Amino acid sequence: MAADTRAADLDLRLLGRPADGPGKIVAAADRIAALAAAGGLQIVYADRGGPRPDAFNIHDELRAELAARGIPARAVRHLYQARGDADRAALFDACRTGQVTVLVTGSRRMPADLPARAVALHHLDCPQSAADLRRREGAAARRPDPPRIFRYIIAGSGEPAAWAALIRPHVTAAVPPHAGRAFAALTQIRPGVIPATSSGPAAAGTGQHPARGR
Repeated sequence: MAADTRAADLDLRLLGRPADGPGKIVAAADRIAALAAAGGLQIVYADRGGPRPDAFNIHDELRAELAARGIPARAVRHLYQARGDADRAALFDACRTGQVTVLVTGSRRMPADLPARAVALHHLDCPQSAADLRRREGAAARRPDPPRIFRYIIAGSGEPAAWAALIRPHVTAAVPPHAGRAFAALTQIRPGVIPATSSGPAAAGTGQHPARGR
C-alpha cells in the first residue's frame, strides 16, 4: 500500500489511472525550461517511474514535455539508461561538459560531485530516508552558491509529513492540506528547509509559487 501511495503521489498514471490535473511533471517541465536559458545541469529525482518501453514512465513523459518547451530530447537522459561503468562514466562526462542538461535519476546512483555542480535540483518525490536525501543533495548545501532546490508536493497527501520527518529538527512549517489531489505548490527552498504555507513566503527568504490544479 505504501508503494502504491507513493506512486500515486508522484503520478497516478504509474498505477494505470488517468491524471487528475497538470501534476508534477508539467510543473517541473515549466520550471526546468524557465531555468534552462541560463545554462547548467539540472537534476530531477524520482525513485519510481523509471524508463519502460511498454508503460507510462516519468522519464519519457518529462522528456516529451521538455521537448515541447524547446529542450532537445538528446539533452535529457535517465541514469538507468547507462549500462555498465563505461556508459555511466560517459554519461557523467556529458553532464559535466553540458551535452546533457537534464539528468533524471533515483536517490542511490548519483556520484557525489554532480549535485554540487548542478544549478537546480528537482525532487519529484520524497526520498525514503535521510541518507537518500543526503545522496540526492550531496555537497550542494556546502557550496557558497548552492543550487536552487525545488520539492514538488501534492495537496492532501502524506508528502508534507514525509518531508518533515526527514529534515527535522530544521522544520519551519508544512504545506497545509487542501481539498482533492490537485497540485498544491511549487516551492523554491534551501536544503534543510520545508516550505511555509501557500499563502506566505517560504522559509529562509525564498519564494513560493501559487497553487496549480483544479
